Amino acid sequence: ADARSSVWITGAAKPPPWVAARLGVTPTVAPLPSLLVTRSSEPVVHARAPVLELPPPEVKIVSDRIAGDERHLKLRVTSPRAANLFWLALPAPRIAKVRLDGRVLPPPGIRHWGDTPGRHNRRRADPATFWTLEAPGIGPEGFELDLVLKGAKPLAIRICELTTGLPPSLASEHGPMPETLVPYDHGLSTLVARELSL
Repeated sequence: ADARSSVWITGAAKPPPWVAARLGVTPTVAPLPSLLVTRSSEPVVHARAPVLELPPPEVKIVSDRIAGDERHLKLRVTSPRAANLFWLALPAPRIAKVRLDGRVLPPPGIRHWGDTPGRHNRRRADPATFWTLEAPGIGPEGFELDLVLKGAKPLAIRICELTTGLPPSLASEHGPMPETLVPYDHGLSTLVARELSL
C-alpha cells in the first residue's frame, strides 16, 4: 500500500498455465519481505499486477507510555476489508513482552506453534531480526496487541492482511480457474500490506 504497487505471486516453482498466464513470460523469482512479512527470506515467483484501490490494515494506538527504559504500547489492528488473517513483523531486539488480546505470547527466540489465534511464528523469518506473528481467525473487531518495548524510540511495523479470493475486477481475467487446478495453502487470495513507524 505504501508504494502503490501490486504483484501476482505464486509459491509454485513451475506454475500451471492458468497461473503462468498472469505472470507473463519473464516473472521474477525473489523474496518479497514488504508483502510476505513472516516469510521474508523465502523466494517466490512474482510479476507486476494492476494496482487497485484496496484499503490497507489499520493500526491505531490505544495507549502509549514510557516507564524507565521501556515503552508500553497498546495497539488495535483492524481491517476495512474484513480480513481474518494477519501477519506482523516487529524488530526482535526491541521486544520484551507481547500480549495478544490479553494472552501472553512467547518472547523472541522461542519457537511456538499453536492452534489458537495468535500463533507465534519463528520458522519463517530471521529470529535475530524479526519477531513475527500469524494471527488467524480474527473477527471484524480486529485484535489488540499489547507490547513492552526496550527503549522509547519509534517502533517499525510491517503488517499484511489476507482475504480469500481475488478482487472482482481481476477474478475473471484469463478465464475461470480450471476444475483440474486445486489451490493449496491459502489458495486464491488477496494480500494488502503496509509499513508503519509508531
